[in-house]
Amino acid sequence: MNNHKKLWFAIDVEAVATATEAIESALNELGAIGTEIDSFLKPSDKPMRVSGYFETLPTDAEIREAVSYALRIYGYEPASAVSIGTRTVEQTDWLAEWKKYWRPTVIGEFIIAPPWEMIDDPVRKVIRIEPNMAFGTGTHETTQLCVAVIGSELLAGESFLDVGTGTGILAIAAAKLGDRRITACDIDEDSVKIAIETLVLAHDIARGFEQASEHLGGRHWCGVSAVLLSSRHKAVLAGRSRPGEARRGRRTA
Repeated sequence: MNNHKKLWFAIDVEAVATATEAIESALNELGAIGTEIDSFLKPSDKPMRVSGYFETLPTDAEIREAVSYALRIYGYEPASAVSIGTRTVEQTDWLAEWKKYWRPTVIGEFIIAPPWEMIDDPVRKVIRIEPNMAFGTGTHETTQLCVAVIGSELLAGESFLDVGTGTGILAIAAAKLGDRRITACDIDEDSVKIAIETLVLAHDIARGFEQASEHLGGRHWCGVSAVLLSSRHKAVLAGRSRPGEARRGRRTA
């Protein structure tokens, strides 16, 4: 039996607080499987650490080029990145540590909350998310933006496709707004398992989940949400909204 823990690689970039989005973009472009901004209880006038986690570590030259390019595109000086370092990370129970600090997040008419939090809000719709190794707990700006757009733009009865579903949070948000055809898919097997677990928590709306983007065939949806980290997802979106949707002023998150 092999008891060796899996090793990951991390790139840590200390940057001025306003440039953290640019640094996170650079790490994603390098192929990070996940990023983290260490902003908890830190004043906004102090540098913050942005970390990206990798299965294979990019070269020093690739890292510096990506960071430099992102800062330039976002309009920041090179000095905005105070320091860049790398380290090896042994797989541990990150989730147990992270759960200590996760609190419910309010996004428009929704509340995103873990199963153990008691929510007393008769107005907002509660989405229960069991945090695991998948993207979508409501704390990241991209998730919040997509949830907000779903709440304001998706009309009653319109079908919905969630590409790169992660925890299933966006598909559930769409389902909470009324009966509709919903399809959620992800190429990551762990995310598929987690999304199914999330649908079980939301027992009243378990429907339409598909594991792989390749299974979508030639169907179309009125609304499409795509949180993408892989080029394999991009081809799925070509032609997936119904003809005329753009002319009606509808938007895709």
